[in-house]
Amino acid sequence: MRPLLILTTALLAAAVLAGAAGAAVTPIAPLPGPTPVRAWAGIAVLSVQDPATGRYRLATQRGTGQPQPLAGIAPAAQPFDADIGPGPGGDAVIVLARCTSPGHCHLSRTTLAGGAETPISGSAATAGWESAPSVWGNRLVFARHYDGVHASQRLYMRPLTAPRSVASVRLPGVPARECEEISGCRTITDGTLPELELRGRTLAVNVHYDLQTVGICGESELRLVNVLRRTTRRIASAVCGLSGASFLGVSLTSTHLLYARICPGDPGGCQNHPTIVNRYGVRDRRTEQSPGADLVTGFAALDDDEAVEVTAPQTHDGVCTNAIEGTSPACLLVRTGPLTFRAS
Repeated sequence: MRPLLILTTALLAAAVLAGAAGAAVTPIAPLPGPTPVRAWAGIAVLSVQDPATGRYRLATQRGTGQPQPLAGIAPAAQPFDADIGPGPGGDAVIVLARCTSPGHCHLSRTTLAGGAETPISGSAATAGWESAPSVWGNRLVFARHYDGVHASQRLYMRPLTAPRSVASVRLPGVPARECEEISGCRTITDGTLPELELRGRTLAVNVHYDLQTVGICGESELRLVNVLRRTTRRIASAVCGLSGASFLGVSLTSTHLLYARICPGDPGGCQNHPTIVNRYGVRDRRTEQSPGADLVTGFAALDDDEAVEVTAPQTHDGVCTNAIEGTSPACLLVRTGPLTFRAS
């Protein structure tokens, strides 16, 4: 048996065994490394690496089928920062950050058919770059970093199909101050917005910033923003520390915010699990949790209790995010659910 086939078989078997202990896990495909994944209407969007070139193709995935690269969409040096949602007419639209180099990215859109990649008019700064796009109807939200400015990334919203003459609207994103420091409060000038998820008038925002005296790799916050009222509230926070605790895969259903809390270091930061999937009631503000057996490197909820995930199963060579030198264990794309939640 060839080494790749052996590895693939082992990963698939591990996924089946993990499912026997908790939520059902359906293996889809091994992946060379981590990739962000987003989903809407049962369709996942992710990146797959071309083994011949090492570059990444933007792909869609449905049900238990294999990921299918989108025709006519040029590959990229890194996994795509992309999102899928309903467009102005209700059909699926995919928005993505097209990067010429790290930190030089602007936004484009395409469809499930691929074929053409259209720059989004009015979304590009003349002295900056954009990331973390999310779409719902004719609303587009995104993060922007201005070149040469020592300040946090900013959060904007604009009509997806508006001409350049229509100004983008700034929304509350990175908080202006944080008060978790031992020495007191400080102004935040280093905040980033790694993930955004829009559904109707509700926007889920994943925020990260450094801490001067607490933790060794900063703090993450999850916030919900009402894009019409331009109000925001904090839902959860995590100080990175030795566990590496952070949030991943913010997803909105009609009633809940789902996301993964991951601890790639000490699992003690995640109640002795590498991953905990959280489900937060947008109206009742109740949080429920579902521990995971594997570290998750990509997460997107399909509904209130099912998800598509990119996991990092443990092998004798390590995991796909932290392997023994000279080895390359694969990540694994899976569909998980129904998840079993308990009150936190």
